[in-house]
Amino acid sequence: MKIKELFKKITGQDKLDIIIENQNKASKMWEDFKQTSKKSAKIVFQTRLAAQKAKGDALLIERQYKEEIKQVEKNLEATIDQQYAEIQKLRTQLEHATNNRVGKFYVFNPQHGQPRKIYDSYEAAMKDAESVAKISKGQKVFVLKIVSGVQISENYEDYSLIPEEEIPF
Repeated sequence: MKIKELFKKITGQDKLDIIIENQNKASKMWEDFKQTSKKSAKIVFQTRLAAQKAKGDALLIERQYKEEIKQVEKNLEATIDQQYAEIQKLRTQLEHATNNRVGKFYVFNPQHGQPRKIYDSYEAAMKDAESVAKISKGQKVFVLKIVSGVQISENYEDYSLIPEEEIPF
């Protein structure tokens, strides 16, 4: 049990489970509210219809009732869409937060210009950065993640489609 819980915390699965649970609760609340609103609207409609039947305005009230229901449904759908967009945003942020140490990295020392070596893991890049910082007597050294490579000059080329091993820096 402890290993599964630790794995969920490391991968962020526990937070994603909470987000999904909250989304399910919000969907259920929306359905409950929609049903309650429809029932209330029907009761109001039936009361108005009974009062107006004698006057001959039943069709007008029915149209008003349908418009009121449409307005309530539009408001509810807008709220659900907004909540869904927020959940998607949180999922994306969680994915970026858990995957920020996966990929290719390089160590950059501003005094020495371009980086020369690409590391396959964050930990290896950090070890090299520590040794470079010790050699350069406390100067700031950066560990940068490679997302895509673009070489900029008078004639520029996009290297994002080239495999990372063939990138010239």
